[in-house]
Amino acid sequence: MKDDIPTTNTIDAPLSRAVALLAESAFSSAPSSTSAPAVASMLSATSTTQPAGEEMSPTTTGRSEDWSPETAPATPEVPQPAPIIEEAPTTTPTTPAPPPRATRGSLNGLLISQGNQLTSDPWTVVALQPDGTGAQTLTPGLQPNWQSGHAKFAFTTTDGMAWIANGDGSERRALPTPPGAHWEQASLSPDGSRVVGPCGTAALCLTPVDGAATRVINFMPYFLYPKTTTWSPDGHRVAFQYDDVGYPTNIAVINVDDAAPWPQDLPLNQTKSWSDGAYRSPAWSPDGTSIAFVRTVDQITTRQSTVEVLDLASGSVKVWAALNGEPSDLYGSVKFHSVAWSPDGYALVAVREGMDDLVIIHQDGTRFNVPGIHGARSVSWF
Repeated sequence: MKDDIPTTNTIDAPLSRAVALLAESAFSSAPSSTSAPAVASMLSATSTTQPAGEEMSPTTTGRSEDWSPETAPATPEVPQPAPIIEEAPTTTPTTPAPPPRATRGSLNGLLISQGNQLTSDPWTVVALQPDGTGAQTLTPGLQPNWQSGHAKFAFTTTDGMAWIANGDGSERRALPTPPGAHWEQASLSPDGSRVVGPCGTAALCLTPVDGAATRVINFMPYFLYPKTTTWSPDGHRVAFQYDDVGYPTNIAVINVDDAAPWPQDLPLNQTKSWSDGAYRSPAWSPDGTSIAFVRTVDQITTRQSTVEVLDLASGSVKVWAALNGEPSDLYGSVKFHSVAWSPDGYALVAVREGMDDLVIIHQDGTRFNVPGIHGARSVSWF
C-alpha cells in the first residue's frame, strides 16, 4: 500500500482557471509591461506540486474541488474568555495590642526612691507603672537611675556607696569608692559602661562598672559642690547641679573625656541672682537637644516652682509646668524636686516635694498625678 501513495499533490484545473481569471481582471485596469494573459499563464504554469513528506497547506486539503470564494466557510468566532476580576482581599480590622506592662526588668515604667524621712522609714527602690499600678520593691536604696535600653540600673545607699543591680534588683554589686568619698547620687552612662556622680567635697567620681579604677574630677579650690548628674545621649558630656558658696544653685556641663574637664554654666541664671531662683535636677533629653530642670524661687514675696526645658541650640527656655506657692502638708509650699524624661521624649515625670508624689507632664501642657504614690524622693523613667 505504501507504493500507492502519490509523491506529489496536484492542484485541480478549475482552481488554476479561477486564479487566472482573477489575475486577468486585476491587471486589465492598470498599465503594465506584462499582459494579463501572460500573468495568468505564469500563474497557471507555477509549480503545483508539493514535495513528498511535507504537510499540505490549508489550500491543499484534498477537497479543493469544493472551494470557491463564494462558498468558503466563514471563520468561526472563537469565544473570548470572560475577564477575571480579582477581588481585593478582605481584612478584618484589628485593635492594636496595648503596650506591655512594666514588670521587673522591662523597659516601660518608673523607678523611684521611696521612704519617709520623718518616720525614719527605710529608703527603697520601687518599680511601677506610669499609672501607679504594679508597684514592686526592688532593693533598699536611693537615687535610682536607669538608662533606657539596659537591663541594669545604678543607685546609692545611705552609707555613701554606689551600686549596680539587675532590673529585678538581683545581683547587687558595689562599685569602687575612693578613700574618703561618699556617693550622693549615681548616673549610669548611655552605653551602660560607666557611672558618674557627686562623691565628696567639690568632686565628681567616674567609675567603670567593670570594677576598674575610679577617676576623680576635682573642682577645688573653686568651691563647686556637684549634686544631681545626667548624661548626654552620646556619652561624652555630663550636666550637673552644683552649689556655689554665696550663690544660688546652678547647672553646668563638662566633657568627661577631656583630660582636665572644666564646667561651663548653662545660659540660665547668668547674673547669679537669688531673685532669679535656683536651678537644679537637670535631665538630658533622649534626643540630646534639650535639658529639663527644676527652677525654684523661694522669696518672701514670691514662691514659685517650675519645670522648664532649655533648648541647647537656641538657648530658649519653655515652662512645662508651674506651682505657685501651693500649700503643703509637710513643708512651707509644694515644690518640684526631681525630674526625668520619658524614653520617647514626649513627657516628663517630676517629684513634688511637700506632697512627695509624682506628676506626669506632657509637652502640650496636660498633666496628671500618678495615684497611690507617697514618700517619693527621686525618679527615673525607663
